[in-house]
Amino acid sequence: MEIVKFYNGQWLLLSYYHLREDKNNNWRNHVWRLGFKGRILLDSGGFSLHKAKLNGKIVPDIKVEDYCDFIKHHGGTNMFCGWFSLDKVDDPQLTDANTDYMMEQGLGEELIPIWNINNSFINLQKLIQKHDPAIIGVGGLLFCERQKRKGRLNNLFQQFPNQLFHGLGVSNEDLFNYDWHSCDGTGVFSPRKYGKLNTYDGQIPLPVGWTVEQGIGYGLEIFISQEENYNHIHYRKLLIPPLGIPEPLQLF
Repeated sequence: MEIVKFYNGQWLLLSYYHLREDKNNNWRNHVWRLGFKGRILLDSGGFSLHKAKLNGKIVPDIKVEDYCDFIKHHGGTNMFCGWFSLDKVDDPQLTDANTDYMMEQGLGEELIPIWNINNSFINLQKLIQKHDPAIIGVGGLLFCERQKRKGRLNNLFQQFPNQLFHGLGVSNEDLFNYDWHSCDGTGVFSPRKYGKLNTYDGQIPLPVGWTVEQGIGYGLEIFISQEENYNHIHYRKLLIPPLGIPEPLQLF
């Protein structure tokens, strides 16, 4: 949060998968202190759960009932600008059932249902007809091979030009090549994880002489420049490292 605030970011995505571990709700204090109240988009963490299990970790499942209670307990739209449905990466039927349950719980107005990029466009059309959502989250992108992903995204935006889409986990050139309503991604931390830097044209090795913190800051400057960029005008950023970056904040 501190890093995003340092670079004048206006919006945050937080994950219930991690927030549920904060038994003292310290995250709330930081949200208020830094002025992000009402500007938090809440992710269920379904992808994080799926990834953790693929890596052999023993982690508790996310129950849709607990997820809904969490949203209500923390004030709904007083705290969050929206929330995603609880998705099961490899089970579109369960994802649909979770979406229906959240609707029944009165959380439909700001709900962003998730459609997996590997699912059929027929199912996407059914989702739109059933719920008429303002925004639909497009998930599964990280599990979709590059060329296939490009073809699927081309078809998506051609077939549904009037639907708003949020790209889940979009940190690569797809961020700039498609007419997204919004996106989230952790690719700004690639300098720390992989020694890579995200640019407008994709990832490159972290330039010689750059610190990891400068690489993260450079990526954040690009990401934050897209906030409320409704005309989709992309001004190329020179490969110059930012001057500084704050110390990371430990939430829990």
